[in-house]
Amino acid sequence: MKRYDLQVHTDASPCSRASPADIVDAAVDAGLDGIAITNHDTLAGYDEVSDLAPAGLTVIPGVEVTTTQGHLLALYINDEPPQSDPVTVIEH
Repeated sequence: MKRYDLQVHTDASPCSRASPADIVDAAVDAGLDGIAITNHDTLAGYDEVSDLAPAGLTVIPGVEVTTTQGHLLALYINDEPPQSDPVTVIEH
């Protein structure tokens, strides 16, 4: 069975002080197979973590999007979805 943490924030999110290097070190120390970088409303931080990740640690691009109904995780995305209602975010 693979082990992933699918909601990880870097210091690009106001709620986190973890640097990309800290995140990679913690993921490796925990024996994870992969992580998703899901900063609030931005893809910032993904490239830095991906560049630092060793072979065998999958890094998934994502965003924790603020919607009118709360937060929604968008994974495997290439551009930032709009902050809007959940249906608009999903359709993006």
